[in-house]
Amino acid sequence: IRAIVTPSNATVKKVTWSSSDEAVATIDTNGNIYAVAEGVCKIQAETQDGSNKKAYCWLYVLPKVPSSSVVVSQRDLYLPIGDREQLSVSVLPSNSTDNVKFASDNKTSVTVSKTGVVRARKPGKAEITITTSSGKTATCNVTVLGLNRTTLDLNLYESETIRVEDMTSGVVWESEDSSIATVSGGVVTSRKAGTTRIIATVKGVKLYCTVTV
Repeated sequence: IRAIVTPSNATVKKVTWSSSDEAVATIDTNGNIYAVAEGVCKIQAETQDGSNKKAYCWLYVLPKVPSSSVVVSQRDLYLPIGDREQLSVSVLPSNSTDNVKFASDNKTSVTVSKTGVVRARKPGKAEITITTSSGKTATCNVTVLGLNRTTLDLNLYESETIRVEDMTSGVVWESEDSSIATVSGGVVTSRKAGTTRIIATVKGVKLYCTVTV
């Protein structure tokens, strides 16, 4: 917590913190409160300039409520490189006092923040584990999608194969302009001079390769 000393031009703005019951909670010189046990106490800030000005805050330390389970709404995620998504996590019961931690087993491909924001960094797969203070866990499988080529220069009637990294099936291919270049199973064939894009769709995620003939 923070104490505001007025007026703003006061020469001494430091305060002394104290707790009326350190068996319930303590407070350090920086205003950081540490709960010790269930109960009620009064946190006090007193000016250090000799004016004896005081301010109070009533603190209620509630009993711990352990979690019975944790659920993440996204069981499987497919993300293109660079995308982010916030995991939606529910800890039960709803009045649980548990905190949750997030961890990725493949930080090269997928990282996750302390608040559960997943970031796709490199093609590959990772398992995100959500763990409560009571040891309950849930997992989310993340696949990062990316093409081996995002640009392609072809001569007329030339063919070249592009692919979705680490995916051997489940890819739908299409060309935005088949008069310039066609695609079948990842094999791109040029038809006439121009520029178009080849689209690979996996689980609703679209990946693009710009083709110049």
